[in-house]
Amino acid sequence: MKRLLFMTQSVDASHPALAATIPKIRALAARVDEVVVLAQSGDGDGLPPNVELRGFGASSRPGRVWHFEREVSRALPADAVVAHMIPAYVLLAAPLVRPRRTPLLLWYTHWKASRMLRAAERLATAVVSVDRRSFPLDSAKVHAIGHGIDVNEFTCADRGGRTGIRALVLGRYSPAKGIETILRAVDEVDGVEVELHGAALNELEQRHRAELQQLGHELGDAVARAQVPQLFARCSKFAAICERNASRSSASLKRAVVRLINLICYNRRRHFTTVGGLC
Repeated sequence: MKRLLFMTQSVDASHPALAATIPKIRALAARVDEVVVLAQSGDGDGLPPNVELRGFGASSRPGRVWHFEREVSRALPADAVVAHMIPAYVLLAAPLVRPRRTPLLLWYTHWKASRMLRAAERLATAVVSVDRRSFPLDSAKVHAIGHGIDVNEFTCADRGGRTGIRALVLGRYSPAKGIETILRAVDEVDGVEVELHGAALNELEQRHRAELQQLGHELGDAVARAQVPQLFARCSKFAAICERNASRSSASLKRAVVRLINLICYNRRRHFTTVGGLC
């Protein structure tokens, strides 16, 4: 493949939630001759020389749509077009891309289905996601590609003889992340500490962070992506719950987390290595 058009929200190494997009762009650039990245914002720092960043930011939604359509038209022809995590990009790009018979891919991993997502699924040539279950619609177009994480960023570290369990929670302070369930479960198990870091990017997340503060745990702010390996090194476990479990009652979900933490403690005493998570 010679030329790829990649459409995404932001290309910013300092963004608390979207910085992980940059390694994905680098990986794509290593496989094609040229990548044109179309983003609402970003500076392009850290991108390979065969990547060109173009912006469509504007002060109003109509302005952003107009800039988006203009830049997509300028970036074509391409061998393939990828819409990263935003179904609206598929809807806006399809009239320009599909008549050329250019493959239009939606890269989407999230629990929430919407009318816009259903429309994007119909217009996309294919859908790529972490797993078949990480795309919320039943579609024959879905291809599971796994997580886009370079594990070489995370090296093994000596915990220096520290005892007990130190859990790490990373992510936005969103109700969908299940942080309250994790904290209440940790309170029921002896010998477990928890460290939290995240961002509150909108009013809902800011309100939820204020609610979580009432539980008595220290809530850390977002950290740069470059600091994440250091956080992993000083913690023994990473805890995560995804929204797919929202249909389960709060009490039953908390019991499941408590059982998981107890299992982690038991395995640690027997010198096994475990990772905690519910999805």
